[in-house]
Amino acid sequence: MVAIEYIEVQESHRGNRLGQAALTEASRLIQSYGFHRFMLWTQDLRMDKLAGRTGFRRGPTFFWIDSMLGEVET
Repeated sequence: MVAIEYIEVQESHRGNRLGQAALTEASRLIQSYGFHRFMLWTQDLRMDKLAGRTGFRRGPTFFWIDSMLGEVET
């Protein structure tokens, strides 16, 4: 499993889908290395919304896990 703890887009650049692009590209790159689980730690409402829009599902506490990378789930 790969974990990312922090992504921030400078306030003046928010609203341009840069965070979504970063998460999407990170998912693609992580999958290319053979990983099939991706955990994003977040306690920020904006990041929660972004993670949900990007296809992550909420975990038991503050994090989101996307276990749908590739065809194999570990």
